[in-house]
Amino acid sequence: MAHLTAAGWESKGGYIALTDRNGDPQRIFVVQVGPRDGRPVLMLHGFPTSGYDWSRIVPLLPDRRLIIPDFLGFGLSDKPADHGYSLIEQAEFMIQLVGRLGLSSVQVVAHDYGVSVAQELLYRATVGTLSFSLTRVAFLNGGLFPDLHRLRPIQRLLLSPLGAAAGRLVTRRAFGRAMRDLLSPSHPMTGAELDEHWGLVRRAGGLRIAHRLIRYVVDRRENGVQWVAALEGSPVPLAFIWGMLDPVSGDHVMERLERILPEAVLAPLPDVGHYPQWETPERVAEALHAFLER
Repeated sequence: MAHLTAAGWESKGGYIALTDRNGDPQRIFVVQVGPRDGRPVLMLHGFPTSGYDWSRIVPLLPDRRLIIPDFLGFGLSDKPADHGYSLIEQAEFMIQLVGRLGLSSVQVVAHDYGVSVAQELLYRATVGTLSFSLTRVAFLNGGLFPDLHRLRPIQRLLLSPLGAAAGRLVTRRAFGRAMRDLLSPSHPMTGAELDEHWGLVRRAGGLRIAHRLIRYVVDRRENGVQWVAALEGSPVPLAFIWGMLDPVSGDHVMERLERILPEAVLAPLPDVGHYPQWETPERVAEALHAFLER
């Protein structure tokens, strides 16, 4: 399937200045595509990649207004070197973004790191403190349940006291190997595709903050109880479009979802790994279309 290069993706977006928890302005890169009167869908990406993850699925959802930001510290957004990155702050950036765009309601599609941000938004919707209406949430592979999350070796290293040095030493080869291990053998990334993602990861000093970004694992542990409770008590319709061959959050997560959320829309993808939206964009788009139109 033909898709945009990272440079082509960059040409579709622009920057919106939002305010971090310290009161400082931060530039967040946002791609907006689709009709302005279409139903708005906020699409949240994973670690360590960026909103470019969604580039293959964008042409398959032409009737929706897709809003695709890079989180602070990722992709084309600002990457302050000494910032205390947190999932809670990333959720607050998304709340600011929705307000800045003048939207009263959104649907959310989230993957990996973005799953936790979406869980925080869902939690706030559940307790009545979210400033907009969250109408539907679709989750792709991510750490919904902290006790089921299987850390990869590079993640363990980044979380260790050696994390700062380790992040700076990550090479293109190591990145490619790590990414290939996450994807299904049936749907690998090409070398050229890996080059595009790698360029966005390391852009503007991204490697020097990898050990700061990985603190999301700690955030998940600290907030896991309330985030899981928000899933179980969600007033918002939920869907889970899930690559079952994902070594991090695969079939073992779907087993729990089937047990505790029988009313949710469950769409297992048996031959897909950790990046369903990149591996099989047509199948993910079909599942999203069916769910978001309900």
